Amino acid sequence: MGSFAILIVTSGVIVNLTPSVIYKAVNATKNNVAGRSPAESEVYGLKLIQMLLPREGHRIWFLDAAAARYHRKFPLVNENITSALGVVGAVGLLSLIWVAFLLMSGRQVDECLAFLAIVTVFLFFFATIGGFSSLFAFMVSSKIRAWNRISVFIGFASISAIFLILQNSLDRFFSGVKAGKIMLPISVGLGLIGFFDQTAQTSAANRNYIRAEFENDSEFVKRIEAMVPENSAIYQLPYIPFPEEPSLYALPEYGLSAGFLHSKSLRWSYGGMKGREGDTFFRALSLKPIKKQLEVVSNLGFAGIYIDRRGFSDNGASTEKQLADVLKSGPQLVSTTGALSFFRIPHSGVHTGIQLRPN
Repeated sequence: MGSFAILIVTSGVIVNLTPSVIYKAVNATKNNVAGRSPAESEVYGLKLIQMLLPREGHRIWFLDAAAARYHRKFPLVNENITSALGVVGAVGLLSLIWVAFLLMSGRQVDECLAFLAIVTVFLFFFATIGGFSSLFAFMVSSKIRAWNRISVFIGFASISAIFLILQNSLDRFFSGVKAGKIMLPISVGLGLIGFFDQTAQTSAANRNYIRAEFENDSEFVKRIEAMVPENSAIYQLPYIPFPEEPSLYALPEYGLSAGFLHSKSLRWSYGGMKGREGDTFFRALSLKPIKKQLEVVSNLGFAGIYIDRRGFSDNGASTEKQLADVLKSGPQLVSTTGALSFFRIPHSGVHTGIQLRPN
């Protein structure tokens, strides 16, 4: 059974990675795409304290304050804040550390707990800041950097340890059937504690905000689709490289992908891979005056210009004014939130068939 499980997992990994391997073999690899520095293995490394601290935004105010105080005052705080295991996971982790000490002292312990303890200690020493992950990045490869994400596996082992300890304790004092009846409400109780501990009151508000923004983007893109012919190309401003580009003013990372996400019949200038021909073309074009950009994209058959105002220091006012001066008209569409605008380029509106990739 174990060999079969390994075969299934390995096959899944191979199937998942095969398209990427084939793509890289055909198109070659660009060094400026998702570049990784060995130092990043420590920037995004695992911290023991972050696994034991409560999550930020905790329902209990003083636990939330404790987490926020650490994140505010200590360095190398980033996505690793999500490695908090919660009270159940934290107790399980400390239990596994205790089991590891018992093993080192030669004490007899449950085989399953011993296995979980050994795996957990190994994973921690590998992923922690300055651990074996740093050695791996320094001497072998820096392509893996966010070692804090190994906390998912440590969390699984820690929670498993809690239930193993409970199960062994109940089996020691009660018969099998009675132990099972007692274990059920305890398991439900721990699940409820974990849910309360690992979810935040702000989650509902965030979800409502994200839903509203999603629906606004969808409605705006549908209005563009109704205005231009099918298969039209849309030029997007500001220019932002893809992928892994920091936020630009109030425009979040990957914010320009909203057009592609919500559209069924349009093509978009954003999203060309860094360093490839399309990206090089649009990056060079973005350095030209707005009037020249408009001339080029119009000649290429673009049907309109999509502006995300959040990506400009002046909320896009200067860019829109220059476009309005040339086109003799303001934006034909503005989103409900006022964050997006769209200028229709006045030509025949029929796709020219010109490829967006330069020769």
